[in-house]
Amino acid sequence: MSEIYGRKIVLSCANWFFVVWQIGCALSHNIQTLIVCRLFAGIGGAACITLGAGVIADLFPIEMRGRASSIWSMGPLIGPVVGPIAGGFLGEEVSWRWVFWVLLIAGGSLQLGIEILNRETYAPVLIRWKKEKLAKELGRTDLVSVYDVGREPLSNTQILKRSLVRPALLFCKSPIVLLLSTYMVRLLTSWLDICLLFIDHHQHSLTPKISLLSTAYYISSSRPSPVFSPVPITSQLAYPALRT
Repeated sequence: MSEIYGRKIVLSCANWFFVVWQIGCALSHNIQTLIVCRLFAGIGGAACITLGAGVIADLFPIEMRGRASSIWSMGPLIGPVVGPIAGGFLGEEVSWRWVFWVLLIAGGSLQLGIEILNRETYAPVLIRWKKEKLAKELGRTDLVSVYDVGREPLSNTQILKRSLVRPALLFCKSPIVLLLSTYMVRLLTSWLDICLLFIDHHQHSLTPKISLLSTAYYISSSRPSPVFSPVPITSQLAYPALRT
């Protein structure tokens, strides 16, 4: 969709979608409602990771994209580390609901700043807007942008279909994409396993199940840093080697 309407509008809509569903998470009265609200919040939050590489490609030349990508990827890597630590303290000291209220406040504030400061970066969309503006001002319908010269114009349906097929082709034909996707799936399932430790399956409630963590695994919900800290440490150590 960002190739049709631009990066900015898609990113803004997805981020506000993520922010709004934090209200549903904070007001959930059972685990089923929480799972559904978190599902929709995750759909909105996925836009930042999905469009991040595209925005970097729009703004940086090829020789600088590696460094820019390494800086940008610190967010997705450090977030799963800081999140459980901060959420553990909030859940133990205040309430698990305040985890989502804090996400709502932080996400809303950041997105408000993004709305003010963010600009469109996708060149074909910018050129198309400029062409449409000139065509309207000059009263000409024969203007063609540089991206349309020698190419058959594609409909929005064709662009959307091409964008949906592209990830599947990369997944099947690129070993790097396959390995990274497998790693991310395993990482997410590990987070899910840890989250399930906090749910009382017998009562189907949202009461933190702290006793299992402390007795069987010797982990406090407010001090889980030894479990999550290897991820950012090893990733930061790997960046210099990857850049070279």
